[in-house]
Amino acid sequence: MWINLIKPIKDKIIFGALPSNIILSFICRIMSVKTNSSEKFWNVPNCLSLYRLCSFPLLVYFILSNQESLFIGFLLANLITDILDGILARVLKQCTKIGAQLDSIADIGSYILAVWGIYVFRWEGFAQNPWPFFCFITLYVLAHLYVLVKFKKIVGLHMYSFKILGYIQGTFIGITFLFQFYPSFYLFAMFAGIAVCIEEMVVIYVLPYPMQNVKGLYWVIKNLKQTKHHV
Repeated sequence: MWINLIKPIKDKIIFGALPSNIILSFICRIMSVKTNSSEKFWNVPNCLSLYRLCSFPLLVYFILSNQESLFIGFLLANLITDILDGILARVLKQCTKIGAQLDSIADIGSYILAVWGIYVFRWEGFAQNPWPFFCFITLYVLAHLYVLVKFKKIVGLHMYSFKILGYIQGTFIGITFLFQFYPSFYLFAMFAGIAVCIEEMVVIYVLPYPMQNVKGLYWVIKNLKQTKHHV
């Protein structure tokens, strides 16, 4: 498998490809993304997503070494760059297929590390009523397993509801780490997450093939009806 991944990169090096094109080719092959030569890998949104990916080992180290302040600082930086990369991609017109995949993988990693950090540093508040948290995490994992099983790869759906959920839960996580745990905000953030995960699984079920930036269930059904009508 790794030979098949590396061989085309070796050929590019031999024929003098630029380092950025080599990196782009390698990442695209790992994530099964088809892109075109006109897409520039090194842009501001992609760099922000790469920053989040590169920060993961540091966050793991901060958790294991019980360095709460540094963990909070880097996690909040990840939450902020998560918001910025999507906004900048649209404003600067730098939306790319590889960027959408990088963002999705960075989001998953950030969620995993945020949950781990909550368990290590802030579990007291959650322990009073953990079931909404467990339900959300279970559905979140099932949704991502479902898309992997159906499409054999990570798909950047980027639904509006998930973007809004990111703002809600990002604010909740920031307030929880910086100030204190608010039970009412906790319930709101978890039940919102449960609803969004259910929508995502319905969208994955309805989609006949992998699509990016689907907006939401309403738009998916609308587009499918229009496609059938034209056929």
